[in-house]
Amino acid sequence: MKTYFEFTSAGAKTDIYKRNHPDAFESYFSAVEHPEHWTDEDLLETIFGMCNHGSPTECPIFSKHRVPSLSVGDAVQLGQGDAIRVYKCDDAGWTLL
Repeated sequence: MKTYFEFTSAGAKTDIYKRNHPDAFESYFSAVEHPEHWTDEDLLETIFGMCNHGSPTECPIFSKHRVPSLSVGDAVQLGQGDAIRVYKCDDAGWTLL
């Protein structure tokens, strides 16, 4: 099964970050291949590893994009169409928005 996601970096939207990284992007769009029984929590933990520079599970395509690592305060949108769910990364886990 494939689930599309978009990760939006809160840090990349700040004036300081934009000034220091003028060529950086604010978001990253990709997909996760996974077993059908996976929950959103499973997907989010996988995406967290995929979207962190230096992670042993970092996605090679993500490493080529100028997006900061996924961190607290960032949002991840899962799915598409009528099945969209948006989660915020918290200190310990995720909050459905």
